Order: sequence, then C-alpha cells, then structure tokens
Amino acid sequence: MTTRQQFLDEFGEIFTRKTFDHTCWCLEGIFRGRMKGPRAQGLATLYKSLDRKAQDAIREFAREAVELALADVALFIEEEELGLIFTDSHGHSADVREVCDGLVGDIVAHNGWIARFSKYPGALSDTPTDSLELDDSAAVEDISHEQMKREVNELIDELFGEDADKEL
Repeated sequence: MTTRQQFLDEFGEIFTRKTFDHTCWCLEGIFRGRMKGPRAQGLATLYKSLDRKAQDAIREFAREAVELALADVALFIEEEELGLIFTDSHGHSADVREVCDGLVGDIVAHNGWIARFSKYPGALSDTPTDSLELDDSAAVEDISHEQMKREVNELIDELFGEDADKEL
C-alpha cells in the first residue's frame, strides 16, 4: 500500500522533472547558445556579452523566477480549490491538493520537491548562491546605464522588429 508520503514524493518527483527541470534545461540551452530560434540566439548573444558576475546574477534571477512562477501556480490551484488528480505507479489516485499540507511549501521549501528531486538542486550557474558577492560599492558594469539601455533596445528591435512596440 502506498503511504501518503510515497504518493506525494512520486508526484513531486514527476512534477519537478517535468516543470522545474525542463524549464532549467531550456534556460541552460539559451545561456549556452544551444537553442536555435532567433530570439534564443539573440538572448544568448546578449548573455555572452556580459561579464561572469552579471551572468551569475542572471542565472540566479532566472532560477528564482521559475520557482516563483511554480509557487504562484500552486497558490492558484490551492486558492481556487482546483482538483489536481494524480495516479501513482501503483494505481492509487487522489487529489494532490487534499493530500499535501501545502502545495506551495511542498514545491519550494528548503526540503521541498525542488530541493530533493531536481537535477538542478543549486544554482543554474557553476557558482552557488552563497558565494555570489553582492558588494554595492563594487563597480560591476564597464558600460554606462545609457549604453546598456541602447544595446538592450537594439536587441529587442532585432529580435522582434516592428512588433516590439505593439501591445500584447
């Protein structure tokens, strides 16, 4: 018989692999220039033009954004009381939302599913979060804010052309 914890762990491992890990894999593909689309290639070019400290910061922000998005989806499922039916490998079905103590915590907590099951348990970069130096007095950029703004706007124009200014 499947225990509550085994059921949640099986769901959590699959959920982590198909959402968080897949997204991290895609982001790594962009960072490393492996994605072939023009938008991804443009982002890779911009990313590679940055110094290592800026690249590490972007990787951290990207990971945080993925975690926050998954937490928001989980919160939406909980608040709207949506059913999240899962059938485990033993054929037992249940609403994950009703079985777990808190879907958001199960996903992103210190010992949650991402921490326990992800192929990307730490940062997306080679540098763990703890070792990033966040010294406000250090000059991180070699170019001015205005120059960076121009370069980003040029990249946006290159990636999206005339559609860049249109509202979605």
